[in-house]
Amino acid sequence: MKADGGAVMARQRIVYPEDAKAVIDVTKHPYYVDNTGRTDCTKTLIRIIDDVLRSDLEGMREIYEKLANDPNPDAAYGFENRKIGGRIRVIFPERLPEQKIIYFPNGVYRVSGTISYSFERFHNSLGNEMCRSIRLVGESRDGVILKLDDRCPGFEQGASRPVVSMIRGYRSNVAMSNYIENMTIDVGSGNPGAIGIDFFSNNTGAVRNVTIRSSDPDGRGDAGLVIRHEYVVALVKNVEVIGFDVGIRLEVLRNYTVFEHIVLKNQYRAGFMIENTIASIRGLRSVNRVPALNTIGPLAHVVLIDGELHGGSPFHSALSLDFGTCYARNVRTSGYACAVSYYGRVEVPGAEIGEYCSHPGASLFGERPSSLGLPIEEAPDVPWPADPNQWVSVNRFGAAGDGKTDDTEAIRRAMASGCPVIYFQPGKYVIDAPIEIPATVERVNFMFADLIAGPNLREMRDTGTFVVTGETDRPLILEDLFAWEEYYGYQHLIDHASVRPLILSDLHVQAGPLYRNSVPGGRVFIENICCTTGSLTEDKMPYGVVPCLEFRGQTVWARQLNPERSLQEVVNRGSMLWVLGFKTEGYGSAYVTTDGGSTEVLGGVISIGGNRGIPAIVNDESNVSIVASTNGYSHEEYFPIAVRETRGGETRELRNSGFPVRFVCQYTIPLYS
Repeated sequence: MKADGGAVMARQRIVYPEDAKAVIDVTKHPYYVDNTGRTDCTKTLIRIIDDVLRSDLEGMREIYEKLANDPNPDAAYGFENRKIGGRIRVIFPERLPEQKIIYFPNGVYRVSGTISYSFERFHNSLGNEMCRSIRLVGESRDGVILKLDDRCPGFEQGASRPVVSMIRGYRSNVAMSNYIENMTIDVGSGNPGAIGIDFFSNNTGAVRNVTIRSSDPDGRGDAGLVIRHEYVVALVKNVEVIGFDVGIRLEVLRNYTVFEHIVLKNQYRAGFMIENTIASIRGLRSVNRVPALNTIGPLAHVVLIDGELHGGSPFHSALSLDFGTCYARNVRTSGYACAVSYYGRVEVPGAEIGEYCSHPGASLFGERPSSLGLPIEEAPDVPWPADPNQWVSVNRFGAAGDGKTDDTEAIRRAMASGCPVIYFQPGKYVIDAPIEIPATVERVNFMFADLIAGPNLREMRDTGTFVVTGETDRPLILEDLFAWEEYYGYQHLIDHASVRPLILSDLHVQAGPLYRNSVPGGRVFIENICCTTGSLTEDKMPYGVVPCLEFRGQTVWARQLNPERSLQEVVNRGSMLWVLGFKTEGYGSAYVTTDGGSTEVLGGVISIGGNRGIPAIVNDESNVSIVASTNGYSHEEYFPIAVRETRGGETRELRNSGFPVRFVCQYTIPLYS
């Protein structure tokens, strides 16, 4: 997306190596799904998702049976399972099953119902659905079409029934790493109650490079994309919605969604409808007579930058705000009665929005609050490596991935092989020393394999499990990781030890810090990552002793950033850091900026504070602007000090009482600078 809002919708062809064991080709053995559009494949697609999730279902049953027969009532099984209210609460299975990618070659896939899992009771003892690691990936966006039958029973007016759904229950905080990518969802004709996608994920997850359309002559359908279940955290990028009553509808109270490069056309009620939730949007292109964006309810909090909202009507405003909080910048509109209205009152009468904030901003040293407006860059466009000769697995060099064998040397041999694309077969890979990634490697695709940190690696400080070395202008992509409970320690996942451009995409590290750099001057592009420090017992990893991410003299652009449980979640030491959407979790400071650094944050959630006098934001002789909300589940889980700023040796604080209340003791930061 250009800064002026012009759409650039991604088109690429995804083809995996033939021997990639993580990939389930739905058209091959044992499923043989028809992709000609002649045969209904609904039941088979549901069966495939069930097969992927069955290990988690069986793992939870095993734990329940152990607890029922264990003479020790304090026994706990599985990662992060703990005693709550006098009872052991089972949150995760003991073992992380082998991770899979459900792959759709080009073709038309005819469906007549909702594509999801079929399990009726699929939740942990806290009532959270176990719907994680559902990854639907198509060969190409235009070539893979999931097509709902015309006039399909169950999709009548008022049904609000999805064609694809990532969740059947109401809520979850364990539904990590769900993806829908590179395909088209067509809800057919004569299905006014159809929803294209009901998406859900926690911490990491994305809808990316997807078209959702109604092929009804009148464009009828309920909504293209809905997010309506509790605790969602997700990225939606390069998505186009054509038709429907509402293009994208958000209905969930807690946490947030990040949107970038969205095209909405020909909706009947609204392009975006955001009800009592948090969203960050960049690069929205809307062609509609109805409002491009409508917020509903006092808890709504929306950031919108770089928009093109055209079509319009003299009866509507482009941004129709019915309560809530909104920050908007660099948005052009045409055809509407005004650019912004708030509960019927005209706020921005013209067609352009330079910078708008629905509620007063704040500063500590007398300036007029305004965002930093840091320059924004897209991640380098690196084509997908379709040539199978470019790919090599670490297993070919002797990596076992059995959770027991030390695979350090085998992975080192793969990295040093000269092959540009390195990937992993399913399994658990034990690493006990840093591994260099030289300039010859252009892509490392973990294919959601798991890692185990060996005892020596766990004790290493100021280094990374993977060390990026070698100077080249060619960017390096690290992608698709799902490292679970046995990967922890003082080391970061990545040590950026060169100025080579680095792209971090879809990386989930459940129990360890993620990024540091030992060489300044690099450019880093982050998209959809999560990491947690201090999540295990104190003898394994004391709470928050290592920052989740630390940037020294770097230039960083981050979309959907989710660091958790560190005393300093994100540390910026003299860097330029731009963030579109984030969630932090724990009582440590969300952002700490020092040494003259610049940090601009455009929307997100500072979640579960500790009421301990630790500020949510620290600005130490630096430049910071932030738009965000806090979130918590009790009167103790908040940040009384929103900002602590030091300038010229003088320290001042912004308290929570200086900002609009969101609910209970939680609040919104409309804009601090």
